[in-house]
Amino acid sequence: VKLGCDITVVTTRKQSEEISFCKTLVFKKLLPENFYFFRLLNEAAFSLQGFMKLKLNRSLSGFDMIIWYSPSIFWGPLVWYLRQKNPSATRLLILRDIFPNWAIELGIIKNGAVSTTLKAIAHLQYQQSERILIQSPGNRIYFEKSKELHEKVEYFPNWLDSKPVALPFDQINSTDLLPKKDKIIIYSGSLGIAQGYEVAEKLIKFCMSSKNYGILFVGRGDHHSKLARSYSATEDVSFVAEVSEQEVRCFYSKCVYGLVLLDPSHRSQNIPGKFISYVRDNLPVIISVNKNNDLRDVVKNNNLGIDLSCCMLDEDYEHLQIKLDGFLKANDGSLHFRKFFERE
Repeated sequence: VKLGCDITVVTTRKQSEEISFCKTLVFKKLLPENFYFFRLLNEAAFSLQGFMKLKLNRSLSGFDMIIWYSPSIFWGPLVWYLRQKNPSATRLLILRDIFPNWAIELGIIKNGAVSTTLKAIAHLQYQQSERILIQSPGNRIYFEKSKELHEKVEYFPNWLDSKPVALPFDQINSTDLLPKKDKIIIYSGSLGIAQGYEVAEKLIKFCMSSKNYGILFVGRGDHHSKLARSYSATEDVSFVAEVSEQEVRCFYSKCVYGLVLLDPSHRSQNIPGKFISYVRDNLPVIISVNKNNDLRDVVKNNNLGIDLSCCMLDEDYEHLQIKLDGFLKANDGSLHFRKFFERE
């Protein structure tokens, strides 16, 4: 928009209906996503529903650029069709997660006919792109077996608006939602099977045993709901449903650490967007991610926080408290988190 472009967005996100600066075509998910199978059916229909929305709005041609995100892997047929109607348009795929690979690694999908079919659908999507924009450098490895695809890959770091938060914390009336502790760890975003459960639960138990630390979970997901049912009665931990970005950043201003979790069974790379949002707001991080994840070197080499990866918190809570306190003391008032964000 700042460059003077006319934007058309095709999405299932109802919030997008409120966007006034571009044409937004919203279609509905056909089934409630209580089960993985229903979600699969919903996403399988994305291309068809996207085509119908564009057709009804007479918006199938005249594009100079086509950008889409994965997941989902099911946009391939629609992009193929748009490619015929817009042969000179640049086609960019922003690859946030490599699906179905991560689901196979975690055992959600078994190797067999289903996984083979899903990989073929994802490959169709890769073929439609001119550039495959990865958000973690290690994801290049996934494409090494295909010279055609590997040549398309380009490292494209995630991004966020760098503007300061607009609302003072008290304006959102959220002080009562915080744990009753001096030092608060925050986890924001989805907390489901991809992030794992065990480390989150052990950190809750650490906070319950600590005089100083509490933990706040802001977001959604199966594990978010499960933990809330088990621990919402304690004052050491709080659970808040999804809120606006401005409100999340207000929460950040009252916290001392941001938490990043990925299940250790992952073998593929991922640098979650929440990590970038933490460092933007000058918040040190606690990470527990899979072995060899790019994020471990990023945190270590730039002194951005504490890495608990692969140790799964051995419940030596006294040592953990010393470690967390020591990092905060050594980096008190430091702005190098924000400087890292601006540099990257």
